[in-house]
Amino acid sequence: MNSKRTISFIIILLAGLIHSCTQVYEPPAVQVKTNFLVVEGIINSGQDSTIITLSRTKSITDTSFTTIPELNANVFIEEEGGSSYPLSPLGTGQYGTAAVILNSNKRYRLRIQAAGNFYSSDYVPVKQTPPIDSLSWAQPDDLTFYVDTHDPNNATRYYRWEYDETWEYQTPYESFYVFENNHIRDRDSNELVHTCYRFANSNDIILGTSSQLSEDIITHIPLLTIPRNSRKLSVKYSLNVKQYALTEEALKYWQLLKKNTQQLGTLFDAQPSQLTGNIHSESDPTEPVIGYVSVSSIQAKRIFVTTFTLNNWHAPPEIICTNIIVPRDSATFYLSLDPTIGIAYAVTGGFALSKHECYDCTLLGGTNKKPSYWP
Repeated sequence: MNSKRTISFIIILLAGLIHSCTQVYEPPAVQVKTNFLVVEGIINSGQDSTIITLSRTKSITDTSFTTIPELNANVFIEEEGGSSYPLSPLGTGQYGTAAVILNSNKRYRLRIQAAGNFYSSDYVPVKQTPPIDSLSWAQPDDLTFYVDTHDPNNATRYYRWEYDETWEYQTPYESFYVFENNHIRDRDSNELVHTCYRFANSNDIILGTSSQLSEDIITHIPLLTIPRNSRKLSVKYSLNVKQYALTEEALKYWQLLKKNTQQLGTLFDAQPSQLTGNIHSESDPTEPVIGYVSVSSIQAKRIFVTTFTLNNWHAPPEIICTNIIVPRDSATFYLSLDPTIGIAYAVTGGFALSKHECYDCTLLGGTNKKPSYWP
């Protein structure tokens, strides 16, 4: 065997030995125990319901977007040295109760029985949230929304905001007809699908504090920014903002959660920290429980923006559409040949036929049921 063949043989042999010894490395973070309880929600001390969501953590190797709801739990609001109020299961890990009148001079906690274990939050005081003074927007280019508030009693100081969005959109064509059972008929009023509505909830943690100010005034806190020409503003848009009063301890929890979830990206960003809430396992004090339970009233305010009030806003269409014009006596023939098309609209002496997505807004992800708060 010459030297080249000997070297090649040794390389192949070493490669085989290395491959046979290769093992998958799982870092400690992957191997750590998961399935910890997650508690989300606030005990509402105002004239509205309380809804608490329970779920379980997942391994970081689990790439699915679905949460693991905690079902069949028992959840109670407990007054320190006083009454207890049960929450009813609402499905998908949610538990709720109608408005409960809470004593502002008492402290309250949440107590949970789940998977055979008991969990309880610390007793916390009742916070009264002042009203939102105003919601406003500015559009130098993108569209940004702001919130202003104040407490004349200088008693709040620590705030958190959430929001939900609703926007109206329309299809390129409007249809008043349905092809059904090889017959063309008029649409009922509840079958009109030219105008639809989409909904979204906030994911960012939005906080504010006036603790360093002489007066409890919060001015022009940015809530969200919508990129210029976004389809959310193709017709009309609504932002509904909820405001919560926090204790100083609750603010620190939310600040830490924000650093751990929203401000990680480079070496110069805040590094992950141990997240410690105010909920604990009664049976195992070392078991992590994720969440922070506060007690406060909730203040809400809604704002509407229409496209024509914006400066040079040109939202692209939801879908690019074309159609064909056919005589009325030939429409059923064409429609029976291709189930992917329908009647987009009527024209003199005929019908315009197009893809269903071009006139049925529900096929683009929304609902044609107009919200009760929509003007």
